Order: sequence, then structure tokens, then C-alpha cells
Amino acid sequence: MPAHLQDQVPVFSANEMRLLHKKDAIGIINRLRNAPQDKSILCIPLCRLITCPLVRPIIEQDVRKLENDFVRGYRVGERVIYVSLYDAHDRETRVTGSEEVWLNPIWRRQNKRFEARLQADPDLLQFSQKFFHVYEGNHMVTAWTRHIQILHVDDPNWYFSPDCIILDGRQQHGLLLNAMNDINWAKSPKHLALHALLIMRIHLNLPGMVFGKLWRLLCRSVSRQSEGRTSTS
Repeated sequence: MPAHLQDQVPVFSANEMRLLHKKDAIGIINRLRNAPQDKSILCIPLCRLITCPLVRPIIEQDVRKLENDFVRGYRVGERVIYVSLYDAHDRETRVTGSEEVWLNPIWRRQNKRFEARLQADPDLLQFSQKFFHVYEGNHMVTAWTRHIQILHVDDPNWYFSPDCIILDGRQQHGLLLNAMNDINWAKSPKHLALHALLIMRIHLNLPGMVFGKLWRLLCRSVSRQSEGRTSTS
């Protein structure tokens, strides 16, 4: 993009930086994937996931929206969750059997099957009897778990294992959190609105001042729509 456009429209500069960071974030994620990498993508039961909202706090209105999207169940391959064996202090959390989640017999059965798979594969044995900390996907895990507990607690067909990518970010939490933040931002309504506006800017040759006004209007519109979804949920 020509430098003069960045000078006229500061949001272009911000987006260009995001695009540059995105490429770097993908590289970081690939480097941090747990070894061996071909075993770092795994379907993990919800009962083995611990929310770890370090990138942004869990927001109730976002959880409610995801619950509404989940009314027909989980669609395999739709969303990936990024997890790690290690928390922000590089500590593992072991499964002791005394956790409240095991009061549910369906989760106990799910966990037993998952453990059997881990122990049958030497590469997966490192995950045995350990919880996974969620670095990206905390809202989804919260929404899905709550929806199952409230509406489908006795139906084993609702107890699923989402697709997860396992990362090892020990001693590299700054890089890991920045990469997760870029992924999080790329899925936001404002990012999608900006992407559409950038396409309009290119094809319609919008002046910088007009672009800036449209961007502010889009931001306000996205905010109002989010508030409206919350009030009706």
C-alpha cells in the first residue's frame, strides 16, 4: 500500500501492521506446536479443558451468543481451540479424580475412552492424566459446557470432543499470547467490517476522509448490533 494512504488514513497503518503480525503469528504457532507436530491436533473432551482467559476476559454477552449458536450441537471441524498443558506459570494441572466434573458419569466415561487412546500411543502418553489449559476458545468452552449442563446433561450425544491444537509455550508466553491475540482479533466483527471497507476503498477509490467517516460509522453499527443481540438473548 502506498505510504501516502497510510498518512491520510491511520486505520490503514493499523491494519497493515495487523496483516504483518498475522503472518508472523502463524509462524509462531507452528513453531510452538507440541512435538511431534503430527500428533499436536487432537479431539479433547470438554471435561479435560480448563479455561485460561489470558488474552481477554470471558464476556457474558459473547458466551450467550455462542450458546445460541450451539442450539443444534457441535459441528465437527468448524472451530479449533488452542490449548497447552502449561498455564501462565509453566505449570501442569494433573487429573486427580476429585474434581467436581467427575461427579457426572457421562464425563467419566468420556474421560476413560480418552485416556485409553492416550495410553495406547507412545506419542500421546505425555498427555495422560493431565488437563489442558485453553489459550484461545475460552468463550466457546464456557458456552458449550454450560449449555450441555443446563439443557442436555443426561444426553450422551451432546458430550463431544472439540478439535484442539496443542501448543508448548513454556518460557515463551509473550510470543504465545501475542499470537493468540492476533487470532482473536481476526475473528472480531470490527475486523470483518474493516476487511469489507478496505475492499470498497480499493474498488471505489474512496478519499481518505470518506474512508475514515465510513469506518467510524461501521464501528458504531457493529457495537449497536452486538448490544441488540445481547438484549434479545
